[in-house]
Amino acid sequence: MGAAHNLGGYSSFISGLVYDALEHRQHVGPRLSLVIGCLVNMVGFFMLWAAVTKKFEAALWQIACLAILAGNGGTWYDTSPLATNLRNFPASRGPVVGIIKASIGLSASLYTAAFSGFFYKDAG
Repeated sequence: MGAAHNLGGYSSFISGLVYDALEHRQHVGPRLSLVIGCLVNMVGFFMLWAAVTKKFEAALWQIACLAILAGNGGTWYDTSPLATNLRNFPASRGPVVGIIKASIGLSASLYTAAFSGFFYKDAG
């Protein structure tokens, strides 16, 4: 399942194309990519939940497709801050990409630590 979930990340060029197509409307591009990311994640993870809880019968290939869909939402989240800040700081592209990618990657571990510390205080 992990490989299928990560496969969604390989289609990130689509979010970049949509963002670039709206280059002249600078307020629309970042917002639209975030809204699309929210919708894609919501649909993908909701449908995965529905399949796992037997709300509907899903074959393995359908679950893999849903995992790809759910994994693709993150690419839309990455595109918005990366593209926007690369345009805002053209002379510092390397550090900007490094800081943003580190922050996005670290946020999951920080949220997990906060969640487990809040809900599972006695876990060890």
